[in-house]
Amino acid sequence: AVTSNAPQVTSQLHVLALSTLANVAEVETALLANVGALELFTRFVASPQPALRYYAAAGLQNMLAYKAYATNLAVAHLLTFGDPQSGLRGGTLGLLLALSNQARDRRDEVLLGVLDGAIVNIEYSPAYAALGNVVRV
Repeated sequence: AVTSNAPQVTSQLHVLALSTLANVAEVETALLANVGALELFTRFVASPQPALRYYAAAGLQNMLAYKAYATNLAVAHLLTFGDPQSGLRGGTLGLLLALSNQARDRRDEVLLGVLDGAIVNIEYSPAYAALGNVVRV
């Protein structure tokens, strides 16, 4: 019988691509504007694969440290409510908080640092605060 390792290769390619995007987000965030990187990070933070969750959280942390994203109300809206047209779920902050609690329970300090960095960058972004004020009104 012939077995295929296509799913494993595809998974490895996803990890490689996401890690590359997360690194680009750290040094040249503006290059990722309007190419769907934020949506990819948001989608993969819910992945069952730990490496994808890690790089997705790292990408979110890096992108949201960039002023253009931290002050963008559309970004805060995407992270909070998702995008029904693309099937992207909302609640990214809640998911990151749950993953952070799991990482804390497992004493995974590396993952915990990235998750907590992403959480802080969301919670303290001016756009997220503004969105919260709009929703309360």
